[in-house]
Amino acid sequence: MPTPSTPRSLSTPSVKRQLADRLEQCGWRDAVASLAAAELAAGAPGDAQTAPQLAAALASRARASVPDGVKAEFLAALKGLVAG
Repeated sequence: MPTPSTPRSLSTPSVKRQLADRLEQCGWRDAVASLAAAELAAGAPGDAQTAPQLAAALASRARASVPDGVKAEFLAALKGLVAG
């Protein structure tokens, strides 16, 4: 039986779902939500930010905050998927 840190049998949709699940488990999604809230709060009152602007402002910080263990797990899973 796979552990939460071991990806199960893989297909492209399942890899995406497993990645989303792992990011949820490790608290990454909550951390990015906090970053988004802080970004929105830092804006001037009445200065609305669109979703694409917010995504652009957060993308690099969100990617950088993915835990190294999760990155390593899914890099190995993707290599396995490509190798067949």
